[in-house]
Amino acid sequence: MPEDELGPVLDAAGVGAINLRYQELSAISCAVSNSLPDEFIHVITAAPALSWENGESRPPGRFEIHDRRWWLDVSIAANRDYLLTAAVAAALVDAIRPALHFGIGWVAKVLPSVVAVREVRCDDTGLHIGLVRNGGAQVPAELADVINADDYADFVAAVDAIKTELTIGPGGTITVAP
Repeated sequence: MPEDELGPVLDAAGVGAINLRYQELSAISCAVSNSLPDEFIHVITAAPALSWENGESRPPGRFEIHDRRWWLDVSIAANRDYLLTAAVAAALVDAIRPALHFGIGWVAKVLPSVVAVREVRCDDTGLHIGLVRNGGAQVPAELADVINADDYADFVAAVDAIKTELTIGPGGTITVAP
């Protein structure tokens, strides 16, 4: 398993920067999904630590960014983890659509409780994401107040229904091991 699963995602997108702005995040979105980049970028606005050129920070509870003078610093471990989760969520949403009717943000929130990223690699055919189930039959306590139990069960069932390798729209695959 690679020491850094985000590296192959950045490679697939052709991104070498540490401070990722709108342009780089759009490239990542296009490398993992056929979804519109703005949906993916909206999810990134909830990252643990965004930075603005003028030093301001996002007020608590505010998930909107009204200009392009911000960035996500991927030298921060929590941001790297969050970006990887969002990228995998975008790939999964795209790969099992229309069976999965949830958006990238919702899937990014519940994904870690259902599957773990086993490996991510990039080659000339695209990005290859390997996931492994980690239980997740019940809504975890930390999500119980914000996630509907029936929606959660539907998501778990959609993941459990993946029996083969799925194709990622821009190229590559996603697999889920038991």
